[in-house]
Amino acid sequence: FNIGDDAARREVGNYNFPFAVVFTLFYRLGGRALGWNINAFVSLWLTYLFTWLWLRRYVRSDRLAGTAALLAISLPFTWVMLLGGSPAGPAMAWVPLLLLGADMAVRDGRVAGGAAAALALLFAWWGDTHVFLFSVLLAPLSVLLPLVARDRRWTPRALGRAAFALLPFGAAL
Repeated sequence: FNIGDDAARREVGNYNFPFAVVFTLFYRLGGRALGWNINAFVSLWLTYLFTWLWLRRYVRSDRLAGTAALLAISLPFTWVMLLGGSPAGPAMAWVPLLLLGADMAVRDGRVAGGAAAALALLFAWWGDTHVFLFSVLLAPLSVLLPLVARDRRWTPRALGRAAFALLPFGAAL
């Protein structure tokens, strides 16, 4: 509880990294409003990019994936958090990266996908603990969804590659 001594409760750390870097840079250039607005803009477009990259793995049309990604970033939660000044707004950018990374690890057997999912968890943890909690809860589904995608047959070798690619993600969890 805040009993008036804010300095006693200040903990310097990695809070809201890497968006804190964006904010600080633009804060120095033009003040708090510019820092926050550019920070929000960057996080929204990263959310869009990661969502589009993830969705286009499931549909053949880039236009359809782009439209669906645009609808996804228009959902109210992110906007309420961004406009309300909560760190959960920018931290939401890491959720589609988690989905994309897990999908790459499972369907393609790429360790880079497992590393991307692990990085998404780390950045979600640094960004906002609520987003981190719900990302961890989403983790099993993020692995299950590509497993049940009907675009390939699963052989023991493919499952082994997927399990190996998910090692960084599992370590992060």
